[in-house]
Amino acid sequence: MFKEGEWYNFTVEKFIQLPNSNSYLLVHESGKRLLLPAEYYVKYNIVVGAQIRCRVDKINCTGQIFLEPEHPFYEIGKSYNFEIVEEQSTPIKGITNVVVRDVFSNNLTLLVPSKSFDSRLTASSVFTVVNIKKGLPILSFPASKHQCKHKAADSKMVEMTLVGTMLIQGEEYYVLQTETECFSLLKVKHYKHYNLVKNEVVRATFRGYSDNGFLKVDPVHPYYQLGKTYDFIVKGVENGLNFDEGYNKSIAVVYDKFGMKCGVKIDNAVAIGENIKCRVVGYRKGRPQLEVVPKEQKDNSF
Repeated sequence: MFKEGEWYNFTVEKFIQLPNSNSYLLVHESGKRLLLPAEYYVKYNIVVGAQIRCRVDKINCTGQIFLEPEHPFYEIGKSYNFEIVEEQSTPIKGITNVVVRDVFSNNLTLLVPSKSFDSRLTASSVFTVVNIKKGLPILSFPASKHQCKHKAADSKMVEMTLVGTMLIQGEEYYVLQTETECFSLLKVKHYKHYNLVKNEVVRATFRGYSDNGFLKVDPVHPYYQLGKTYDFIVKGVENGLNFDEGYNKSIAVVYDKFGMKCGVKIDNAVAIGENIKCRVVGYRKGRPQLEVVPKEQKDNSF
């Protein structure tokens, strides 16, 4: 009944003290009870009996649900003034670590290309809240999206060198760099099956610029080739509602060669266990993006 990214109302039923951690026991109107770790939300002033609104942040493969309660001050997508605590150099030349302080005096860090904000930061600067995790805002700096002048702006492909990894608010990222010192950040967890190594040249499709001034890229998959057709087994069917792309179709659930879940929009009914042919039309977060090939079409299949 719960969906990732959706908001739900809960009542705080009780505060549970455990040997290693404390949690709030939340109850949904359906009667479903979920635990919310208390350590991240001490300054939220959550009390027993209160009604709180939570977003389903994640549902893992075992069905465990992780909630993120609504922040008392910040709203995702809006911009606010944050106090600049310091600017720190990083092991990657050309990238600066900016430390700011939120309304609860938490220090937050974000990486930005050094040339994106030179002479633009003041004692208090505007940052956009792009997400909230464990009570901490995740920020972006409104850098010039075309600060990095690179031929990728006029091309769909770009070559970048993996120069290292960095931790950003507890999340590990690969750092990729072009010859003209444009940078890209990729979450390591999405690309472990790529077996990337330092100093390796990575070919990727270019999708534009992030708010922080980094290139947004999708590395070419180590197995699936753009335009090629592959066989997949349908493991399930889900409803696919996407207002941004303007479709409301069923989604066939398939798994790629590395066991990663992929969704394919379908026009006609398919059965669980049925073999379908899909063409690779792109990549995203280490997975192939697929489209169903009509049965009457002939393609080079793998």
